[in-house]
Amino acid sequence: MAISVRAQEDLLEKPSDTESWRAEIPATGLREYWYPALLSKKVGKGKPTGLRMLGEDLVFFRDPDGRIVGFKDLCPHRGAKLSMGVCHFPGTLTCPYHGWTYNGDGEVIAAFIEGPESRVPESGIHATTKIVREFRGMVWVWMGEGEPVPLEEDVPEEFLEPGTWILTAIRPWPINWRPLIENAIDGHAPYVHRNSLIAILFGVGPLGQKLTPQLTRDGKGICLMKGNFPPPRQDYPGLGRFPRVLVRRLWQRILGRWRKTTTFTGKPYTQEIVLPGINRITYPNHLYMRWGVPIDEGAVRNFYWHVIRGTTLWKLGFCLRYYLFRCWAMNILFSEQDRRIVGAQNYGGSERLSWTDGVVVGWRKMVLHGYHVERVKRTHQGKIHLEPASGSHA
Repeated sequence: MAISVRAQEDLLEKPSDTESWRAEIPATGLREYWYPALLSKKVGKGKPTGLRMLGEDLVFFRDPDGRIVGFKDLCPHRGAKLSMGVCHFPGTLTCPYHGWTYNGDGEVIAAFIEGPESRVPESGIHATTKIVREFRGMVWVWMGEGEPVPLEEDVPEEFLEPGTWILTAIRPWPINWRPLIENAIDGHAPYVHRNSLIAILFGVGPLGQKLTPQLTRDGKGICLMKGNFPPPRQDYPGLGRFPRVLVRRLWQRILGRWRKTTTFTGKPYTQEIVLPGINRITYPNHLYMRWGVPIDEGAVRNFYWHVIRGTTLWKLGFCLRYYLFRCWAMNILFSEQDRRIVGAQNYGGSERLSWTDGVVVGWRKMVLHGYHVERVKRTHQGKIHLEPASGSHA
């Protein structure tokens, strides 16, 4: 699917039915996908680790072999939170309320409040388990009710390259995931981020450039393709030139000539969003990703990843620049400009779309009438054979 520039321009004159689509997208996220939950190193041996994702409370601990297992954070006895419990014995998790103790398979194997003669272990009661994998230092959770797809289908493909280095930062935002993912590719960057250090030093593209949405990954993603449309002169009738500062205009012109045309991924586009909620921006020498994992209706957990490849010396140099500057400039300063705007957005209100919103229309259509619908059907047919990703634990 490609939305032509003419069709995008028609949005203003002919409001689409995408406003109703927006309300149909689940506020707590899309099921039937693998999601990153937390860093593996955050799960220790003596204490469980709890967190909330997609509106569901989960708890993680390690089994006797040191592998991470996950449960719903709910003791089936009386509903206490297992994340408040203790791992008294290796590979077990004990509820803080009555001492019901579970092994890594979710089976209750003791009830301390009743003593060793308790018949509770004979009851067959289980805690509700989640399907969990460890891969590239992350804990991944299958958040669907259907048969899991292979982990490789949902993790970024660069994670499967053994030579890549992945720099990770995690920051929660008090906003819903839907406006966050739509913000990722809707063309706002040249204006919202015009005063960020990233824009001043490296540029974020010219105002008014025509970009055409196009599906990628057999409908799982959507990108913005540059056409043969030169950026318009920034002369606004009755107002004058914008940006108003001459130095800024000259600097942007210099950046445009100096900027490399190659991309880290080798693709002819630099911006892409991928189901269930990944924003991908590719630069000449690294890939930047932000995966917004819903916590609940009012919050999202952002995983920021910078992916690099090359010689060890070059990667070490990038890491130095990342920790001294880029992590703060991109993951905090640049990203905070998005959070401030999107956090105050009236996402549920009426909207009138224009040509830059063609990609938003395409994204909503992917979710409600495209790839996501087929994913749900496929996983619930039970035809997917689960294979662990290379380097993960089965």
